[in-house]
Amino acid sequence: MTSNIDKVIELDLGCVPEDGISEALLIQTELSAFLTFGVRYATGDQTDCAGRALVEFPRCIITQFGYPNDEALPGHPLYAFGLKYYGIFEIMNPSWLKRIDQQNRVAFPKFDTYASRHFLITFHDSTFECLAADIHLKIMIDSAYKNSLQSVFDRIIQG
Repeated sequence: MTSNIDKVIELDLGCVPEDGISEALLIQTELSAFLTFGVRYATGDQTDCAGRALVEFPRCIITQFGYPNDEALPGHPLYAFGLKYYGIFEIMNPSWLKRIDQQNRVAFPKFDTYASRHFLITFHDSTFECLAADIHLKIMIDSAYKNSLQSVFDRIIQG
């Protein structure tokens, strides 16, 4: 359930998820989340493939990945607030973060809010959301899964 505090802002990171099968893959540790998926340049040209994006979400405290797909996206609570197909978004003043804070105050009454931001990416077959400190996107021209995974594992090992 959302309220009037959620404001959807589309981020311009130079690319957007492919509007076909983007083959999104999530790898998450207790410290960060890594998402890789097929992208195209944000030119409006549906055929302008850019390769794969490797996105790191440092200090990620929670993720949600899966439903809804693009056909059911109008059912997402943030759709009415400007959520669109095949994009990368940030939700300003997120109600999701406020719910997490309230849950923590049950055990820790003086809990101070997390310094997290709400990011959301819409794909053809799924939607990804997380609360994290930041977003770092790198376009990998080589679109092979093997190279994307190697980059993720290298980053995890580096710390």
